[in-house]
Amino acid sequence: MSWVLIGACVLVFLWQVSLGPRDGQVAVYALGVIPAIESEEIMKTLRG
Repeated sequence: MSWVLIGACVLVFLWQVSLGPRDGQVAVYALGVIPAIESEEIMKTLRG
């Protein structure tokens, strides 16, 4: 299982590097998650 996770991380890294600086940053903002915002959304859901 560890090797699968490592392989997935390497593939994502290579994909990000292939995008170039500008498109790489766009991908991070489009696909990334901000923990504080996600935590807030989860807490709202749990509270009902």
